[in-house]
Amino acid sequence: MDFLKSLTREEIELVHWLEKCTPLGRWEIGKDGLVNVFGSFDCSGQDLKDFKGVKFGIVTENFCCENNKLRSLEGAPKEVGENFDCSFNKLTSLKGSPKKVGGDFNCEENKLTSLKGAPMEVGDNCWIYCQGNKLTSLEGIPQGVDHLMCGDNPISEDTLGLIHYTMVEHKVPYVIALGMVKNSIKEDEYIKLSKGLTNKTLKGASLLGRFTDI
Repeated sequence: MDFLKSLTREEIELVHWLEKCTPLGRWEIGKDGLVNVFGSFDCSGQDLKDFKGVKFGIVTENFCCENNKLRSLEGAPKEVGENFDCSFNKLTSLKGSPKKVGGDFNCEENKLTSLKGAPMEVGDNCWIYCQGNKLTSLEGIPQGVDHLMCGDNPISEDTLGLIHYTMVEHKVPYVIALGMVKNSIKEDEYIKLSKGLTNKTLKGASLLGRFTDI
């Protein structure tokens, strides 16, 4: 650890923090300046408001940052080999989430209104946990997600579950699925779910729904 002698106090504290959060793995700084973790990274329950200025690249196993005070995922890994857990924070957006997660994605108990910014690619047979938010849309949910837990939101779990099932069963994006289930959900929920979408988009989605048996 002689190299620590050449570091500032702040840099030494960051090194100790990274070591603390990777007890069963190791980390290194890549040429791009991103921190790669070989194993799991766990910074949960530390009252963090951010990742201390660290920007992560690849984490080969799990990345856990739940039970903090995060308002943003800026600096989160670009790719996680297994599960990603950012539950019980103060997130209003998933911007900054990993682009690829090999396992489950847990964002429950935040302040999210949609899933915009969620991973573009998820593993086979994975779950997304988003209960306890303020969801009025499933926009942004990866199409490959097999299982969804979405209770305790302004839109009922039954409605969100139906939309998700339609997306998976018919391999269609969120907006099309919404049009397909329009006549099967409550009018007030449809109004909330369609907020922010253009009339042209909604018209096209509803038209398709008329010719599709769900």
